[in-house]
Amino acid sequence: MSEYQYYEFRAVDQQLTSREMTSLRAISSRARVTSTSFVNTYTYGNFRGDPEVLIGKYFDVFVYVANWGTHEFMLRLPKGTLRPRDYAPYCSGHCLRTWVEQEHLVLSFRAEDLVVDWVEGEGWMDSLLPLRGDLLRGDLRSLYLGWLLAVENGEVDDDHPGPPIPAGLRNLSESLNSLAEFLGIDTDLLESAAEASADLEIAPPSRDLLARWIAGLPDCEKETLLLQVATGENPHVGAGLLRRFQSTLPTAPADAPPARRTAGELCSAAEMRSREKARREEERQRLERERELQRKAAERTKQLDVLETREEAAWAGLDNLIGTKHPSDYDRAVSLLVDLRDVAARANRDASFQQQLRSILERHSTKPSFLRRVKEANLEAG
Repeated sequence: MSEYQYYEFRAVDQQLTSREMTSLRAISSRARVTSTSFVNTYTYGNFRGDPEVLIGKYFDVFVYVANWGTHEFMLRLPKGTLRPRDYAPYCSGHCLRTWVEQEHLVLSFRAEDLVVDWVEGEGWMDSLLPLRGDLLRGDLRSLYLGWLLAVENGEVDDDHPGPPIPAGLRNLSESLNSLAEFLGIDTDLLESAAEASADLEIAPPSRDLLARWIAGLPDCEKETLLLQVATGENPHVGAGLLRRFQSTLPTAPADAPPARRTAGELCSAAEMRSREKARREEERQRLERERELQRKAAERTKQLDVLETREEAAWAGLDNLIGTKHPSDYDRAVSLLVDLRDVAARANRDASFQQQLRSILERHSTKPSFLRRVKEANLEAG
């Protein structure tokens, strides 16, 4: 298999300047560069840039796909969007890393040694891009998927208590399903974690309640926020306000801590789920085989019922088939003899069949090819 590497960067919050686009073209003259993207595919050689540097300077999202089984997905968020206590519990090993780059927080999801039938980088960016908006709104499910990958790769101790299980794992969005597929997360492991996940509250906040909360903010703060919106200085004002508002809403009682499952518990549950799926699949295949055998038996019975009504004519026609001396007609004659044997057997007329068969063989004793076919079909008794 020839080498394949796919690099795609996307700018979301701010377009690239002409100078920045020129700098990017200097890295690779073959790349497709626009004011919001940088895309390059390699079938030989290597990318001369450093994705971590580029996402730190220019871009908000990065997707990397290599045909030897490496997938990487990076996101850049404004620093402060997520607090360390929000993301740190999910970072274990190399599967999910975070670091601060100037005024931004960068998250990297990375999977190695994936087994894929076909490698294609195009399309992943658009399917994964909505996850950035989810994180800006406080949806941490993508981080939990990154932690699950570390569990699957053995980078988390079995007795590790695990981070809080976010709500909504049983009903993943299209982009979260794409991330699980992109990272190759075991479905049994994900389903085991989802068992303890609460339902996701998708109802939007009350407009009146939100309006009263915003009205209660200090005037100077509201003026600052409006200025940021007007100038485009902070494109995430709305998401930040919603997160602040949601933090003021009533939460679960103190005696109901968020659900957690250790890495060992998850792996054990996933193994049990996998075995149960295998058992159900084996049972499904067994029943399918039985149904197929019953179907074929019914067809065979119907076929023999029809032959029984014309049994005498079938015996009479055998000489004409054999007399052509064509191999295909020999095959048809032997197939018909098998059917006639079965018709006789179910009526306890085996002796009669053998007598008629011997008569056929005597009349065509000079046709070794036909005789060989009869022998191979085990038609003669004893």
